[in-house]
Amino acid sequence: MVQANDSSSSHPLFYYTVSYTKVKQTMKKFLLLVVPAIATSSSDGTFQQSEITNVLDHQHASTSSNGSMANHHTACLALASFSLENFDFMMHRNGEPEACGVAASSHAAWEKVLRDASLCDKQQVDKFELEAVMTSLLMNILDTSSCGSTDDATALPGLPGFCDMGPNRTVVQEDHEQLVRTTYTQSLPCRFYTREGLRITSLEQLQQAATTVNQNECALVTDSDTHTCSVAATSTNTTIHVYAVPAGRVFMFAPAKVGEEFHITHAGAPDAAPIVLETLSISPRVFEIHNFFNLSEADELIEKALSETSDTMGLHRSTTGSINATINSKRTSENAWDQHGVTAMRLKRRCMETLGFDEYQEHLTDGLQVLRYKHLQSYNSHPDYLSDAPNHWYNYDSGGVGANRFATVLLYMSDVAENDGGATMFTNAWPHDAPPEVTSLTHKQELDLFRSTDDAPLFTPGSWEEALAAMCQRRFSVKPKKGKAVLFYSQFSNGKEDKSAIHAACPVMRESIKWAANLWVWSGPRAESKVAPRKWPPSEDELEAAKPKQLQAYFYNSKNDPAMANAELFWTESSFWSKLGPGESAGVNTYKGHECKSP
Repeated sequence: MVQANDSSSSHPLFYYTVSYTKVKQTMKKFLLLVVPAIATSSSDGTFQQSEITNVLDHQHASTSSNGSMANHHTACLALASFSLENFDFMMHRNGEPEACGVAASSHAAWEKVLRDASLCDKQQVDKFELEAVMTSLLMNILDTSSCGSTDDATALPGLPGFCDMGPNRTVVQEDHEQLVRTTYTQSLPCRFYTREGLRITSLEQLQQAATTVNQNECALVTDSDTHTCSVAATSTNTTIHVYAVPAGRVFMFAPAKVGEEFHITHAGAPDAAPIVLETLSISPRVFEIHNFFNLSEADELIEKALSETSDTMGLHRSTTGSINATINSKRTSENAWDQHGVTAMRLKRRCMETLGFDEYQEHLTDGLQVLRYKHLQSYNSHPDYLSDAPNHWYNYDSGGVGANRFATVLLYMSDVAENDGGATMFTNAWPHDAPPEVTSLTHKQELDLFRSTDDAPLFTPGSWEEALAAMCQRRFSVKPKKGKAVLFYSQFSNGKEDKSAIHAACPVMRESIKWAANLWVWSGPRAESKVAPRKWPPSEDELEAAKPKQLQAYFYNSKNDPAMANAELFWTESSFWSKLGPGESAGVNTYKGHECKSP
């Protein structure tokens, strides 16, 4: 391997690496450029940072003046269905509405980088190859000062330092071994998404993403009033907005203002209307998800929770804790778990699709938690982000190589009367339009105001319930309504905890009953995964303890067999469990005596 050092900058070690074979293969092609670089390299044979950058620049400039490749090349099969000639990339870092860079590209530039990656002879590149090629292309055409890391001064400059966060901050996902390193620098690639969270897995999808500038997608200069992209006004090329996500990280929506919407057409909505995310808050990052689930699905979840007879899965006093679940005096609700029911699995898949996952990954989800809040029950302020367990092997530090809860989708499954409380309140946030006389209130002032209301006699003076009810009067909150869904993030896009997402379940007052459900999505594999992040090697006993305690059977209708169009699942000859239509999945806790039979 040939490693480049930059002794003249604040980066003592420049981590670009290229194979010696690749250097030898390209020596003739770049003879005029590379020979002087070798002549002036250090005694250990390494290149300087500027020389590596020049090689990349020279590769981009190696096409002819009219943008076409040398005529001795055969057609590039991988580009057979890619018809765009000249277009602009608007590059966004994950979670950022403003573009970090803009660069012109062309069909010829794509052909160049595909040939250098030895992929032109393939009729279809897979998604991992495409991401490596696309990262290599953008590294060539973007300025090296654009789109770099924003939180690591030691990272590589430019896009390589953003895409490859290094061994101490790259989360190992279950597909890590399938990642393809970039052609010229051998660094890890980014994944690329549309604004709406569709992962770009083919050149056809990239072409479909080529649109005129969306007013919600900002370029380098933003007008805060009209929120338009000023750079694009000077270009006549087609514009492609792409949102880059570093290797091992997960996509995050990037709103610029409250009220902004994201139309999610790639996720399977329960009814005819598409799923739409409406931005409710920027910090914390909170969205209402319109059309995410319907009233029938809400009823199905409640019915299953009420009929569950297992002590651990059925309704019981809610607990807290990631390792050892314990009763918490400041969480008075009841909950049940629905890990593999038909409706639960349908919603978990829909959740993953909505959040930008192109494949369902069970190891990134918890079971669906169904909640019931009755008279005056509540849950005091808390994060969904789990605290580290010092004596446990699992690594919860998602800002490094660990994993934690990344996003929560909260489903409201019953109506609560207008003045009966039950809202989800974000402790550290105020409504975006709250006047200064509200946002400047001290907690004592909030309490004094609450004690003058008709609700005050419901609570013991000085209790945590009274303090919570007082905060729920004016802080930023989302009111429950049957069929409403809310998404919020517990991490920033770099994996660090977002403490503005601390929230509470406000007390339910008078006669209302609040039903809700939590869907939690993790930023990396949970403990039962073979690639779960570890602080130290766990013992055999610890690994065994991480496995599910109850044996579960999982069924999925792949839609491939027409005879299974009306499939049903039974756990004995006559004991019906659920319907299992095309594309649906279901799971059951299995016990001795259960039988599985083919139709």
